[in-house]
Amino acid sequence: MARVVRLVQTGPMKIEPAQTKPVWVCACGLSKTFPICDGSHKTTAKQEQPGKLYHYDPSTLDVKRIEDDPMAEASGEAKG
Repeated sequence: MARVVRLVQTGPMKIEPAQTKPVWVCACGLSKTFPICDGSHKTTAKQEQPGKLYHYDPSTLDVKRIEDDPMAEASGEAKG
């Protein structure tokens, strides 16, 4: 069964293990090395507007479609 996963972060999450160096985990869903961040969010997050739902081509990260986010109104997020 296919599913849509709602990822709302525009950057990675930092994990600092006690014994090793920090690890950056993808929280935007665009990383080609998921679950490890590869910096893909740097090219997309600056272009995104609050209250919009973006659909990306997974191979090129080009925006395929933008629509109003039905969850934004429910959460109080401003539409842009």
